[in-house]
Amino acid sequence: MSNKILLGLVVILVVLIAIVTFGNKGNTTPENSEQIKIGLVLPLTGPYAEMGNYFKQGYEWKVEELQKAGVPIKLYIEDTASDNKQAVSAFSKLVDTDGVKIVFTTISSVSMLLKPIAEEKHVLLWADASHPRLMDGTSYLLRHSNVATDHVKYIFDAAKRAGAKKIGLIYQADDFGLAVRDYTEATAKQAGFEIVAEQVQVGSNDFRSSLSKLVAQKVDFMSHVVAGPGAGILIKQSRDIGFKGGIHSYGVGLSPAAAETAGVAAKGVYYQAFVPNANFSADYEAKYGQIAGKTNLSYLTYTDMEILAKAIQGTGDSTPEKLIAYIKAMGQFTGKYDKAVMKPNGDMILTTETRQWE
Repeated sequence: MSNKILLGLVVILVVLIAIVTFGNKGNTTPENSEQIKIGLVLPLTGPYAEMGNYFKQGYEWKVEELQKAGVPIKLYIEDTASDNKQAVSAFSKLVDTDGVKIVFTTISSVSMLLKPIAEEKHVLLWADASHPRLMDGTSYLLRHSNVATDHVKYIFDAAKRAGAKKIGLIYQADDFGLAVRDYTEATAKQAGFEIVAEQVQVGSNDFRSSLSKLVAQKVDFMSHVVAGPGAGILIKQSRDIGFKGGIHSYGVGLSPAAAETAGVAAKGVYYQAFVPNANFSADYEAKYGQIAGKTNLSYLTYTDMEILAKAIQGTGDSTPEKLIAYIKAMGQFTGKYDKAVMKPNGDMILTTETRQWE
Protein backbone atom coordinates (compact mmCIF):
# COMPACT_ATOMS: atom_id res chain seq x y z
CA MET A 1 0.00 0.00 0.00
CA SER A 2 1.44 3.39 -1.01
CA ASN A 3 2.16 6.09 1.52
CA LYS A 4 -0.40 8.37 -0.14
CA ILE A 5 -3.20 5.80 0.25
CA LEU A 6 -2.20 5.13 3.85
CA LEU A 7 -2.16 8.83 4.61
CA GLY A 8 -5.57 9.23 3.02
CA LEU A 9 -7.03 6.46 5.17
CA VAL A 10 -5.62 8.04 8.32
CA VAL A 11 -7.17 11.42 7.41
CA ILE A 12 -10.58 9.79 6.80
CA LEU A 13 -10.36 7.96 10.13
CA VAL A 14 -9.53 11.17 12.00
CA VAL A 15 -12.45 12.97 10.36
CA LEU A 16 -14.87 10.17 11.29
CA ILE A 17 -13.70 10.22 14.91
CA ALA A 18 -14.16 13.99 15.05
CA ILE A 19 -17.70 13.73 13.64
CA VAL A 20 -18.68 11.12 16.23
CA THR A 21 -17.00 12.94 19.10
CA PHE A 22 -18.23 16.45 18.42
CA GLY A 23 -21.60 15.41 16.99
CA ASN A 24 -22.52 13.81 20.29
CA LYS A 25 -21.91 17.03 22.19
CA GLY A 26 -25.32 18.27 21.08
CA ASN A 27 -26.97 15.53 23.14
CA THR A 28 -26.72 16.84 26.67
CA THR A 29 -28.62 14.08 28.41
CA PRO A 30 -26.42 12.86 31.32
CA GLU A 31 -23.97 10.30 29.96
CA ASN A 32 -26.39 10.08 26.99
CA SER A 33 -27.80 6.80 28.33
CA GLU A 34 -27.72 7.03 32.13
CA GLN A 35 -31.21 6.70 33.62
CA ILE A 36 -32.47 9.81 35.40
CA LYS A 37 -34.37 8.78 38.53
CA ILE A 38 -37.08 11.12 39.79
CA GLY A 39 -38.93 10.44 43.04
CA LEU A 40 -42.43 11.59 43.97
CA VAL A 41 -43.50 11.67 47.63
CA LEU A 42 -47.18 12.56 47.41
CA PRO A 43 -50.45 12.15 49.37
CA LEU A 44 -52.27 9.84 46.94
CA THR A 45 -54.67 8.61 49.62
CA GLY A 46 -56.04 10.22 52.78
CA PRO A 47 -57.31 13.80 53.30
CA TYR A 48 -54.94 15.38 50.75
CA ALA A 49 -55.43 12.71 48.06
CA GLU A 50 -57.22 14.94 45.55
CA MET A 51 -54.38 17.46 45.46
CA GLY A 52 -51.74 14.71 45.48
CA ASN A 53 -53.25 12.97 42.47
CA TYR A 54 -53.48 16.24 40.54
CA PHE A 55 -49.79 16.76 41.26
CA LYS A 56 -49.02 13.21 40.11
CA GLN A 57 -50.87 13.73 36.82
CA GLY A 58 -48.77 16.77 35.94
CA TYR A 59 -45.47 15.03 36.64
CA GLU A 60 -46.47 11.89 34.72
CA TRP A 61 -47.78 13.91 31.79
CA LYS A 62 -44.48 15.72 31.19
CA VAL A 63 -42.33 12.66 31.92
CA GLU A 64 -44.32 10.70 29.34
CA GLU A 65 -43.51 13.38 26.76
CA LEU A 66 -39.83 13.35 27.71
CA GLN A 67 -39.66 9.56 27.43
CA LYS A 68 -41.22 9.71 23.95
CA ALA A 69 -38.52 12.23 23.02
CA GLY A 70 -35.86 9.73 24.07
CA VAL A 71 -34.94 11.14 27.48
CA PRO A 72 -34.01 8.21 29.80
CA ILE A 73 -36.12 9.37 32.74
CA LYS A 74 -38.04 7.20 35.20
CA LEU A 75 -40.48 8.07 37.99
CA TYR A 76 -40.43 6.34 41.37
CA ILE A 77 -43.72 7.08 43.11
CA GLU A 78 -44.45 6.74 46.84
CA ASP A 79 -47.78 7.41 48.60
CA THR A 80 -47.60 9.17 51.97
CA ALA A 81 -51.28 8.37 52.72
CA SER A 82 -51.37 12.01 53.94
CA ASP A 83 -49.25 10.91 56.92
CA ASN A 84 -46.02 12.64 57.91
CA LYS A 85 -44.29 9.51 59.23
CA GLN A 86 -45.05 7.62 56.05
CA ALA A 87 -43.64 10.53 54.07
CA VAL A 88 -40.30 10.22 55.85
CA SER A 89 -40.24 6.45 55.26
CA ALA A 90 -41.12 6.96 51.60
CA PHE A 91 -38.35 9.52 51.14
CA SER A 92 -35.80 7.24 52.81
CA LYS A 93 -36.80 4.34 50.57
CA LEU A 94 -36.42 6.42 47.43
CA VAL A 95 -33.01 7.75 48.42
CA ASP A 96 -31.43 4.82 50.26
CA THR A 97 -32.92 1.88 48.34
CA ASP A 98 -33.80 3.20 44.89
CA GLY A 99 -30.86 5.59 44.57
CA VAL A 100 -33.00 8.64 43.76
CA LYS A 101 -31.32 12.05 44.08
CA ILE A 102 -34.21 14.27 42.92
CA VAL A 103 -37.50 14.20 44.86
CA PHE A 104 -40.70 16.20 44.41
CA THR A 105 -43.18 16.63 47.26
CA THR A 106 -45.90 18.88 48.67
CA ILE A 107 -47.66 19.79 51.97
CA SER A 108 -45.85 22.08 54.42
CA SER A 109 -45.63 19.57 57.28
CA VAL A 110 -44.05 16.95 55.04
CA SER A 111 -41.69 19.41 53.37
CA MET A 112 -40.45 20.77 56.70
CA LEU A 113 -39.76 17.22 57.92
CA LEU A 114 -37.92 16.19 54.74
CA LYS A 115 -35.89 19.40 54.50
CA PRO A 116 -33.10 18.47 56.98
CA ILE A 117 -32.91 14.91 55.60
CA ALA A 118 -32.49 16.24 52.06
CA GLU A 119 -29.77 18.59 53.26
CA GLU A 120 -27.95 15.78 55.04
CA LYS A 121 -28.15 13.37 52.11
CA HIS A 122 -27.53 16.02 49.42
CA VAL A 123 -30.81 15.32 47.63
CA LEU A 124 -32.62 17.91 45.52
CA LEU A 125 -35.97 18.34 47.29
CA TRP A 126 -38.47 20.20 45.12
CA ALA A 127 -41.18 21.10 47.64
CA ASP A 128 -44.30 22.85 46.38
CA ALA A 129 -45.43 23.92 49.84
CA SER A 130 -46.33 27.20 51.50
CA HIS A 131 -44.58 27.35 54.87
CA PRO A 132 -42.91 30.79 55.15
CA ARG A 133 -39.68 29.37 56.65
CA LEU A 134 -39.31 26.45 54.27
CA MET A 135 -36.53 28.07 52.25
CA ASP A 136 -34.55 29.37 55.25
CA GLY A 137 -31.00 28.05 55.56
CA THR A 138 -31.18 25.49 52.79
CA SER A 139 -28.94 24.56 49.88
CA TYR A 140 -30.88 21.62 48.43
CA LEU A 141 -34.47 22.91 48.20
CA LEU A 142 -36.47 24.47 45.40
CA ARG A 143 -40.06 25.65 45.72
CA HIS A 144 -42.74 26.59 43.16
CA SER A 145 -45.71 27.66 45.28
CA ASN A 146 -47.61 30.41 46.96
CA VAL A 147 -46.55 31.27 50.54
CA ALA A 148 -48.60 31.27 53.76
CA THR A 149 -47.91 34.95 54.40
CA ASP A 150 -49.48 35.78 51.03
CA HIS A 151 -52.45 33.60 51.95
CA VAL A 152 -53.09 35.82 54.98
CA LYS A 153 -53.13 38.90 52.76
CA TYR A 154 -55.87 37.27 50.69
CA ILE A 155 -57.86 36.53 53.85
CA PHE A 156 -57.71 40.20 54.80
CA ASP A 157 -58.56 41.25 51.25
CA ALA A 158 -61.69 39.06 51.26
CA ALA A 159 -62.69 40.30 54.73
CA LYS A 160 -62.40 43.92 53.60
CA ARG A 161 -64.56 43.19 50.56
CA ALA A 162 -67.18 41.73 52.91
CA GLY A 163 -67.01 44.79 55.19
CA ALA A 164 -65.94 42.64 58.15
CA LYS A 165 -64.18 43.69 61.35
CA LYS A 166 -63.90 40.51 63.43
CA ILE A 167 -62.48 37.36 61.81
CA GLY A 168 -63.00 33.86 63.16
CA LEU A 169 -60.04 31.71 62.12
CA ILE A 170 -60.42 27.92 62.07
CA TYR A 171 -57.06 26.34 61.28
CA GLN A 172 -55.81 22.76 61.05
CA ALA A 173 -53.11 21.64 63.48
CA ASP A 174 -50.23 21.30 61.03
CA ASP A 175 -47.27 23.44 60.01
CA PHE A 176 -49.22 25.41 57.41
CA GLY A 177 -52.21 26.03 59.68
CA LEU A 178 -49.99 27.16 62.54
CA ALA A 179 -48.01 29.46 60.24
CA VAL A 180 -51.21 31.07 58.97
CA ARG A 181 -52.49 31.52 62.53
CA ASP A 182 -49.26 33.11 63.73
CA TYR A 183 -49.00 35.53 60.83
CA THR A 184 -52.71 36.38 60.95
CA GLU A 185 -52.54 37.21 64.65
CA ALA A 186 -49.30 39.18 64.19
CA THR A 187 -50.65 41.39 61.40
CA ALA A 188 -54.40 41.60 62.08
CA LYS A 189 -54.34 44.78 64.17
CA GLN A 190 -52.35 46.68 61.57
CA ALA A 191 -54.78 45.45 58.90
CA GLY A 192 -57.73 46.66 60.98
CA PHE A 193 -59.14 43.34 62.20
CA GLU A 194 -59.76 41.51 65.44
CA ILE A 195 -58.95 37.78 65.37
CA VAL A 196 -60.51 34.87 67.25
CA ALA A 197 -58.85 31.51 66.52
CA GLU A 198 -59.93 27.88 66.91
CA GLN A 199 -57.68 24.88 66.18
CA VAL A 200 -58.96 21.61 64.67
CA GLN A 201 -57.22 18.35 63.85
CA VAL A 202 -56.21 17.32 60.32
CA GLY A 203 -58.84 14.96 58.96
CA SER A 204 -61.63 16.27 61.18
CA ASN A 205 -65.19 16.21 59.84
CA ASP A 206 -67.17 17.66 62.73
CA PHE A 207 -66.43 21.34 63.34
CA ARG A 208 -69.67 22.37 65.06
CA SER A 209 -68.14 22.90 68.49
CA SER A 210 -65.43 25.24 67.17
CA LEU A 211 -67.91 27.04 64.93
CA SER A 212 -70.31 27.60 67.81
CA LYS A 213 -67.52 29.18 69.88
CA LEU A 214 -66.71 31.60 67.05
CA VAL A 215 -70.35 32.52 66.49
CA ALA A 216 -70.78 33.10 70.24
CA GLN A 217 -67.97 35.67 70.01
CA LYS A 218 -69.88 37.47 67.24
CA VAL A 219 -67.37 37.13 64.41
CA ASP A 220 -68.66 38.62 61.16
CA PHE A 221 -66.26 36.77 58.83
CA MET A 222 -64.61 33.35 58.89
CA SER A 223 -61.36 32.06 57.47
CA HIS A 224 -61.22 28.29 57.06
CA VAL A 225 -57.63 27.02 56.90
CA VAL A 226 -58.57 23.38 56.34
CA ALA A 227 -57.72 21.20 53.33
CA GLY A 228 -59.18 18.02 51.90
CA PRO A 229 -62.81 16.86 52.13
CA GLY A 230 -63.13 18.54 55.52
CA ALA A 231 -63.01 21.94 53.83
CA GLY A 232 -66.38 21.38 52.20
CA ILE A 233 -67.90 19.93 55.37
CA LEU A 234 -66.69 22.97 57.32
CA ILE A 235 -68.39 25.39 54.90
CA LYS A 236 -71.66 23.43 55.05
CA GLN A 237 -71.62 23.22 58.85
CA SER A 238 -70.90 26.97 59.08
CA ARG A 239 -74.13 27.70 57.21
CA ASP A 240 -76.04 24.93 59.00
CA ILE A 241 -75.46 26.58 62.40
CA GLY A 242 -76.72 29.88 61.04
CA PHE A 243 -73.54 31.84 60.25
CA LYS A 244 -74.41 34.33 57.52
CA GLY A 245 -71.15 36.29 57.22
CA GLY A 246 -68.49 35.98 54.55
CA ILE A 247 -66.18 32.95 54.39
CA HIS A 248 -62.68 32.55 52.98
CA SER A 249 -61.74 28.90 52.37
CA TYR A 250 -58.21 27.59 51.87
CA GLY A 251 -59.52 24.16 50.90
CA VAL A 252 -61.83 25.32 48.10
CA GLY A 253 -58.80 26.85 46.40
CA LEU A 254 -57.16 23.42 46.26
CA SER A 255 -60.04 21.00 45.87
CA PRO A 256 -63.10 21.00 43.57
CA ALA A 257 -64.44 18.16 45.71
CA ALA A 258 -64.60 20.52 48.70
CA ALA A 259 -67.01 22.81 46.84
CA GLU A 260 -69.05 19.81 45.73
CA THR A 261 -69.30 18.60 49.34
CA ALA A 262 -70.39 22.05 50.50
CA GLY A 263 -73.07 22.20 47.78
CA VAL A 264 -75.09 25.41 47.67
CA ALA A 265 -73.28 26.59 50.82
CA ALA A 266 -70.15 27.16 48.71
CA LYS A 267 -71.80 29.90 46.67
CA GLY A 268 -70.08 33.21 47.34
CA VAL A 269 -67.20 31.69 49.34
CA TYR A 270 -63.91 33.52 48.81
CA TYR A 271 -60.83 31.50 47.87
CA GLN A 272 -57.27 32.04 46.70
CA ALA A 273 -57.22 31.03 43.03
CA PHE A 274 -54.40 30.18 40.69
CA VAL A 275 -54.49 32.03 37.38
CA PRO A 276 -56.05 29.65 34.80
CA ASN A 277 -54.67 28.74 31.38
CA ALA A 278 -57.18 28.00 28.62
CA ASN A 279 -54.70 25.90 26.64
CA PHE A 280 -53.99 23.72 29.67
CA SER A 281 -57.69 23.17 30.29
CA ALA A 282 -58.27 22.10 26.69
CA ASP A 283 -55.24 19.79 26.61
CA TYR A 284 -56.12 18.27 29.99
CA GLU A 285 -59.65 17.47 28.85
CA ALA A 286 -58.32 15.92 25.63
CA LYS A 287 -55.79 13.78 27.51
CA TYR A 288 -57.83 12.66 30.51
CA GLY A 289 -61.38 12.90 29.20
CA GLN A 290 -62.53 15.17 32.01
CA ILE A 291 -62.80 18.89 32.66
CA ALA A 292 -59.74 20.34 34.42
CA GLY A 293 -61.84 22.23 36.95
CA LYS A 294 -61.22 25.60 38.61
CA THR A 295 -58.50 24.41 40.97
CA ASN A 296 -56.62 21.72 39.05
CA LEU A 297 -52.91 22.03 39.88
CA SER A 298 -51.56 19.58 37.30
CA TYR A 299 -50.32 22.52 35.24
CA LEU A 300 -48.05 23.49 38.16
CA THR A 301 -46.27 20.15 38.36
CA TYR A 302 -46.12 19.85 34.57
CA THR A 303 -44.22 23.15 34.64
CA ASP A 304 -41.97 21.90 37.45
CA MET A 305 -40.92 18.97 35.30
CA GLU A 306 -40.41 21.27 32.30
CA ILE A 307 -38.00 23.38 34.36
CA LEU A 308 -36.12 20.34 35.59
CA ALA A 309 -35.85 18.95 32.05
CA LYS A 310 -34.42 22.26 30.83
CA ALA A 311 -31.86 22.23 33.65
CA ILE A 312 -30.81 18.66 32.83
CA GLN A 313 -30.45 19.59 29.18
CA GLY A 314 -28.58 22.80 30.02
CA THR A 315 -26.09 21.18 32.39
CA GLY A 316 -25.78 17.80 30.71
CA ASP A 317 -25.96 16.45 34.24
CA SER A 318 -28.43 15.23 36.86
CA THR A 319 -26.49 15.91 40.06
CA PRO A 320 -28.48 18.03 42.54
CA GLU A 321 -25.83 20.72 43.03
CA LYS A 322 -25.51 21.50 39.31
CA LEU A 323 -29.25 21.42 38.68
CA ILE A 324 -30.04 23.70 41.62
CA ALA A 325 -27.38 26.23 40.61
CA TYR A 326 -28.63 26.23 37.02
CA ILE A 327 -32.29 26.71 38.00
CA LYS A 328 -31.52 29.50 40.48
CA ALA A 329 -29.54 31.29 37.76
CA MET A 330 -32.28 30.97 35.11
CA GLY A 331 -34.02 34.15 36.25
CA GLN A 332 -37.24 33.27 34.52
CA PHE A 333 -38.83 30.44 32.60
CA THR A 334 -41.70 30.35 30.13
CA GLY A 335 -43.23 26.93 29.76
CA LYS A 336 -46.10 25.50 27.77
CA TYR A 337 -48.75 26.53 30.32
CA ASP A 338 -47.09 28.77 32.90
CA LYS A 339 -44.28 31.19 33.63
CA ALA A 340 -41.93 31.12 36.60
CA VAL A 341 -39.58 33.71 38.07
CA MET A 342 -36.64 32.26 40.00
CA LYS A 343 -35.36 34.02 43.08
CA PRO A 344 -31.73 33.54 44.18
CA ASN A 345 -32.85 31.40 47.15
CA GLY A 346 -34.67 28.89 44.90
CA ASP A 347 -38.18 30.27 45.35
CA MET A 348 -40.60 30.45 42.41
CA ILE A 349 -43.69 32.22 43.79
CA LEU A 350 -47.04 31.51 42.14
CA THR A 351 -49.33 34.28 41.01
CA THR A 352 -52.76 34.00 42.65
CA GLU A 353 -55.90 36.10 43.00
CA THR A 354 -59.01 36.34 45.19
CA ARG A 355 -62.22 34.93 43.71
CA GLN A 356 -65.67 33.94 44.84
CA TRP A 357 -67.18 30.53 44.13
CA GLU A 358 -70.13 30.75 41.77
